Amino acid sequence: MRFKEIHALFTGFTQNWSRRSGFDTLHHRLTPLMCIDPTRPTYIMPPLKWNFDVAGTAAWISRNLDITDPDAAVYTYSYSWAAPTTLKLHQALDDIGIEVKRAMFADPVKRRALQQRVHHYIPWYPAPEFVIPSNVGEAVYTRQSATWPSGSAMRAAVPHNKHTGYGTIVKEIPMDFPSINHIYMDDYPAFIEEALRPFSQLKDAS
Repeated sequence: MRFKEIHALFTGFTQNWSRRSGFDTLHHRLTPLMCIDPTRPTYIMPPLKWNFDVAGTAAWISRNLDITDPDAAVYTYSYSWAAPTTLKLHQALDDIGIEVKRAMFADPVKRRALQQRVHHYIPWYPAPEFVIPSNVGEAVYTRQSATWPSGSAMRAAVPHNKHTGYGTIVKEIPMDFPSINHIYMDDYPAFIEEALRPFSQLKDAS
């Protein structure tokens, strides 16, 4: 059996796997999607670490996603250092003709970015940005700047064109609590709720 939906979760460098994290919560809340609609087989991948095998994960998705169905969808969720690795996954999927319907990023951080460190202490210094590949339909992210490391902004390689429908929609979730620490961003309520928002059937099943 091939899946109509695959949800892939990728955790950050700071997360301690010996205790429950925000992405465990997200995985738990997404899991009912696997049994709500038998006509749309869905798989929620257990969270992987930030330095996951990009090529292997892309190959697994390509083998298990029903690419014959135009409505088949891939969703990704990443936190902190997992962001650049997840973007490499998006590019790897693009190389084999697979689109990502929605990508969620919690405080996405560029690894070893001197520019980011300088920006943290000198706000007017340009902050580094992540560029979203054109095979991602929508990218949603939240970021904080109160603590190090701080999240980077995101922009589309090909901005969305409302007339053609092509390109990526990029949306930043406003921070209700600007002083929140980076280590809690994976559990930020607005991020979790936005990740669940497209799936109204979860509310119907609760």
